[in-house]
Amino acid sequence: MKYPEYYMLIDEKIVPCDDYKKWRLWYRKFSNRKIALHETKRFVISTIFLGTDHNTNPANPVPILFETMVFKQGDESGEAVYCQRYISLDDAKKGHENVRKKYI
Repeated sequence: MKYPEYYMLIDEKIVPCDDYKKWRLWYRKFSNRKIALHETKRFVISTIFLGTDHNTNPANPVPILFETMVFKQGDESGEAVYCQRYISLDDAKKGHENVRKKYI
């Protein structure tokens, strides 16, 4: 099964989108891709909706659309200390909470 390249998150529902112009408009003007954000003295933990499929495994082509990243507080390099990706919004929310607990 071939999945679309682009996805929108509308009212917490993943909506496939085959129209790049429509997706780009949503992404730039209407999207709130932030799922969760926590900051500690040492780390910034961010979980977002990616909007595009980040799955690189052709044997299991289910779209990976969410990502949690951990950054060192004040580090301008943009290098992540940790990264985890998810298939569903529920997994992303649970994953964010697990990562947050780990980096507190």
